[in-house]
Amino acid sequence: MPSLVLFALFAISLVGGIATVLVNISAERRERAQVQLTSDILFALRQGGRALIDAETGQRGYVITGDPDYLAPYHTGSRDFPLAMERLEGLMGPVATPRQRELLDTMQRLGDAKLAEMSQTIDLVESGRNTDAQRLIETDRGRADMVGFRNAIGELEAIERDILADATKAALATENRIVPVLIALLVTMLAALALGLWQIFRTARAEAEARTAQSLSEARDRADLLSRELNHRVKNIFAVVQAIVRMSLRGESDTAAAANKISERINALSIAHSVTQGQLETPVARLEDLIRTAVAPYVTEATKLSLSGPEVEVVARQVTPLGLILHELVTNCVKYGAWSELGGSLDISWRVPVPEDRCVELDWIESGVGQAGAADAPGESGFGTRMIDASIRQLEGRIEREFTDRGLQMHMIFAVRPELVRA
Repeated sequence: MPSLVLFALFAISLVGGIATVLVNISAERRERAQVQLTSDILFALRQGGRALIDAETGQRGYVITGDPDYLAPYHTGSRDFPLAMERLEGLMGPVATPRQRELLDTMQRLGDAKLAEMSQTIDLVESGRNTDAQRLIETDRGRADMVGFRNAIGELEAIERDILADATKAALATENRIVPVLIALLVTMLAALALGLWQIFRTARAEAEARTAQSLSEARDRADLLSRELNHRVKNIFAVVQAIVRMSLRGESDTAAAANKISERINALSIAHSVTQGQLETPVARLEDLIRTAVAPYVTEATKLSLSGPEVEVVARQVTPLGLILHELVTNCVKYGAWSELGGSLDISWRVPVPEDRCVELDWIESGVGQAGAADAPGESGFGTRMIDASIRQLEGRIEREFTDRGLQMHMIFAVRPELVRA
């Protein structure tokens, strides 16, 4: 029963964490999109206003001086105004409110009327009727059109700023709701960890009561080992899940697609975990299948992976130590090594130089970015390193590690039955 509770707490925390990340990403994307849209609309509004002012400046200069050179701003403004209005229609058309639609129509109508009045005065000057052109300019019609045009621009700008402020408030409200959720998830994870430790110590205590003093000492040693392994595994699970979420969201703009990728890779992680525990239904397993199962949760379109080697089968008793070694190596690769950032690559190859010698040689080569397995750097002997060394002894083999500037280079040798090697 406690195991089921522990599993449920971890599942709830994991699903809740993923959902929280996705909600936050969605809110941030909406806010960024609204900021960009508002910026584009405000720029187009100012562009339309400047176009009409430039056209009027050129028109008045020409009417006053009669110099055609003054018409250059008029022609530029007459050309830019329709382009600005077309840009506004494209930006606001799909999302415009009824009031925004009304203001856009007002801008178009008044702008066209003002340009028509300018064109009429220019035609009068060109035909030598300067007095009539001056009289037309001095009427209130053109001035009223410009005042109405500016008022429409001002109101549209105010509406867009209000929309942006609402979007910002909505994003902030989402963030404020997420903080308590994250705290609750953290508490749930800590509770799950406490429950797991409690279950381990309770089991160890029950065993100790049924044995002699020597058995009690052995039970305590096992409980300590289990506790350290659980702590190591839990920290690895948190780091791996974080890496899976990060790798799945790289370059992904579709929230649903990102969620599907995360779900698939967590399922692959579960399968890989089963392999490390030796939970296979066959008495023998292909070495390549074990490797692919171990790395599957972390393989994306961006990861660089190369596998090569002959067909080699291993017996059931070798599956667990091999699985533990592969799991530790790929976890460190994701957390600290070549796959911790974009650009790193992993090359895994194996060979059987002399089948009669019953030895498989496996090379694990990481290159690119990362810290070259910083958790188990030379001179240190962490739990993961000790677990790998213990596992390689079960395989009756040996292992050599070299931490280079480009990444981890590992060479491993272990024995297999000659009849399980296929050329």
